[in-house]
Formats: sequence, C-alpha cells, structure tokens
Amino acid sequence: MAAYWASRHLSTVYSPNYLVFGRENQTPIDLVVGGNLVEDQHEPSPDDYVEGLRERIRQAHDLAREHLFSFYHLY
Repeated sequence: MAAYWASRHLSTVYSPNYLVFGRENQTPIDLVVGGNLVEDQHEPSPDDYVEGLRERIRQAHDLAREHLFSFYHLY
C-alpha cells in the first residue's frame, strides 16, 4: 500500500499521499541517502504551516481535477 500511495497516478499527476497530506512521505531510504523533503529550513508558526498546507492541497486538487477532466475526455 505504501508503494501505491507514493506513486504518481497518470490521471491526476499526483500521488495519493500528496493529494491527502499535502506532501510526500519520507521513506527509510530518504534517511540513508540524506533526502530531505522539508522545503524550508525555518520552522513556520502553526498558523503559517496550516495556511501553506491548505494552499498546497488546494492547488494540487485543482490541478488534479483539470488533469482528470482532460484525461477522461481523451478516451
């Protein structure tokens, strides 16, 4: 299930993780190779974090909706 949730889908161009949580989940290999998914190194205030998260999810949903509409109208 983790692989499914982390995979980008052709119809939405986003992974389910990103559409639900607003970010990709880190995997153990990210810790080994030093991958850091945190975009900013400063710690935002809780209000700033929530606002940013809402905006990322809204943008992802809007784009996924557009891709779904065009994807299903091609077939």
